[in-house]
Amino acid sequence: MTLDGLITSKFQTVYGRQTFKCPYYLTVSASTPPTLFVSDYTADTVLQLSLDGKALQEYSDNKLKYPKSVVAVGPGQLLVCGNGSHNMVLLTERDGKMVEILGHKDGLSKPYSVSFCSDTRTIVVGMYTIDSLKVIFSINLISG
Repeated sequence: MTLDGLITSKFQTVYGRQTFKCPYYLTVSASTPPTLFVSDYTADTVLQLSLDGKALQEYSDNKLKYPKSVVAVGPGQLLVCGNGSHNMVLLTERDGKMVEILGHKDGLSKPYSVSFCSDTRTIVVGMYTIDSLKVIFSINLISG
């Protein structure tokens, strides 16, 4: 969409099939060329699309249920809120691996939104049923 509201493209189908069941959040990657990552809530997936709408990759893991917010935290790395799995996973674009970095044991309950500050290495998580934010300082996001 242009700044004055003109729709330039829609990503409704890819190769004749519905692209999303229930898209919730999207982010643009820090990689070159940039790509879009979209969380698909009812499909339990994160989809990677080119900027022209071509499906590049679909990521899923039984650790991630009802993904909500997705945010790029560095080249090839994303944080994804698992609303139904009560966790936060680190998704590595290269191999599609998802590692739980925060969970119910850390006080997450239906995480809905996430933000990351690279300067302070801080994650801020908003939760659906709790009227507060969870702030986690100095987190190491390197998956192994």
